[in-house]
Amino acid sequence: MRDLERVTGKMGFNAARERLRSMAREAIFQPEARDVPIQVMGVLESAGQEFDHLWVMGLTDEAWPLPARPIFHSRSRATRAGIPQADPVSSLELDRRITQGWMRCSSEVVVSHRA
Repeated sequence: MRDLERVTGKMGFNAARERLRSMAREAIFQPEARDVPIQVMGVLESAGQEFDHLWVMGLTDEAWPLPARPIFHSRSRATRAGIPQADPVSSLELDRRITQGWMRCSSEVVVSHRA
């Protein structure tokens, strides 16, 4: 917990436990994929991958770009440290880089608003 105190300041046991529970609820988890012809991935799992064909689904105006999800009390400290998604501007920039990566990761890319 001492590492967390570097960015949040000191907190009591109950506050630390609630913070940990909250962070665990928001954590993205996806089991490792086997070698299969079709893979269903989350946004972050797909970033940096190369595909034979790519179909990005569900890009509604509510779903993309992702809302900023700062995880620190001190947004300015996290922003100065260059932490992705620390503020709306850096969050949007990350989403732009992911979108550009999708467009370059395959010779055939389909983007749709339906799931």
